[in-house]
Amino acid sequence: MMDRHGTDGVRKPRSMRPVDPHESLHVQGDAFRQLKYIANQAEAFLHGIDDLIAATQRRAPIRIKEPYKLLRDAPGKPEDEEARWERSIWSEWHERRGEDFIPGVCTSIVSYQVMLRDSNDDKKWGEVDLLGRSPESAPVVIELKGPSSKESPLRGIAEGIAYAIAVRQAWSPCFAKQWCDRLQIDQGSDCICRTVFAAPADYWERVTGQQGAAWRVPKAAWESILRLMRALSERQLPLSLVRLDAEDPQLPKGIRGSLLDPASFV
Repeated sequence: MMDRHGTDGVRKPRSMRPVDPHESLHVQGDAFRQLKYIANQAEAFLHGIDDLIAATQRRAPIRIKEPYKLLRDAPGKPEDEEARWERSIWSEWHERRGEDFIPGVCTSIVSYQVMLRDSNDDKKWGEVDLLGRSPESAPVVIELKGPSSKESPLRGIAEGIAYAIAVRQAWSPCFAKQWCDRLQIDQGSDCICRTVFAAPADYWERVTGQQGAAWRVPKAAWESILRLMRALSERQLPLSLVRLDAEDPQLPKGIRGSLLDPASFV
């Protein structure tokens, strides 16, 4: 007797979700959720990288109707763990200090939950979790995951890169003027928008196998991710992986970022 799982009640194995090189990265998040296939998916991303970037550029929204939210007054009191980390980071780092939030990558945090959509037609384009300032005063798109997140690093990378492409596309039409007015700096002609995929220590210890085999990203996948990062950098889309440590992880409070080298995970 057959059931919804297939012949004789045996559950059919899931196959890898395809990565469509002709579709924008921002709508393919689910394709990068399968930890089992992360090495294959990273290779598919790398193989189709130029088509994927071009497709994302074509779909990138430019926010004309309303300005980008680059000024925040208060963080509020969110209950979701990811949002609590996000708002705490902004609270502690939105003013420039004598040190960098992420050394050499991000000096301070300008805003959080920066909406990219211009209209309801911009489907699946959401908000940049955190928008930072680089040492060169360029935007830094930070895609953040909470300590208990079960999402793969590749999904965070794809989401962050999609949003960085959107910021880059909007730079000349409107984003540059708003950004430079907010930072009170002279406007440059080019925009090298950095991407950061950041998560607390618990997340990185889980995906690197320090907490056991469950949710561990295989070494072969880290090799593919490293190659992907190099290819993105060659295309003016530099990407950093960042570990977040806090003096008090429960609040959280006293948060600092440090760069991770995926080569050390191999």
